[in-house]
Amino acid sequence: MKIAGTLAMAALGLVASCAPSIQYSSGIPDMKPSEKNALVMIVRPAPEKGAVYNSEKLGFIYIDGAFSAITTVNSIVIVPVNPGTHYVMAKIDNMSIVKVTVQPGKTYYLVQKISPVPISAPTPGFGRPSGGLTRVDCALDLLSADDFSAVVQKAKGAIRYASYDKAKPMRSMDAGERRAYVDGYEYWAKSNPDQARKQYEYMGY
Repeated sequence: MKIAGTLAMAALGLVASCAPSIQYSSGIPDMKPSEKNALVMIVRPAPEKGAVYNSEKLGFIYIDGAFSAITTVNSIVIVPVNPGTHYVMAKIDNMSIVKVTVQPGKTYYLVQKISPVPISAPTPGFGRPSGGLTRVDCALDLLSADDFSAVVQKAKGAIRYASYDKAKPMRSMDAGERRAYVDGYEYWAKSNPDQARKQYEYMGY
């Protein structure tokens, strides 16, 4: 689910001024959920339509507003999550949110899709090659375990495990930022009950 409009470019202060330190590994850790927690796994494949301007932009993952992970193109992140109902939030130039009810011992699979969205017309006299200004839109979707594996396999070995330096985390949202995004999501859910119901009924694997 993607929140656009007035919330799309809000809370730009979420990203700290210093660049985060990210480590990559070609091997995906064999992490397992426990009797006390669950896992949220997010894959961010390369755009299907070829090169996307700024497709390498970092994405920031929040659980209920708490900073939890960083995504890059062709990456997987894994976040342990306590049982209960949570808002999984992904931000690049917009914020995308999925609401899931998490049960211990299960894994919840998501894909973060990115696409270019023009926000201005091409420069006069240059035509389409100049492209104007473009933002990188992201959208989170829930996947089955098989569909998640298919996304990873389609990347043909390009997917990397991404982790950030725990000594240098990005800041979490403050209460006002979190509330604005949650309110935006709940407004979307009331307007799109069928789509929202699919999220609520997703039981994990």
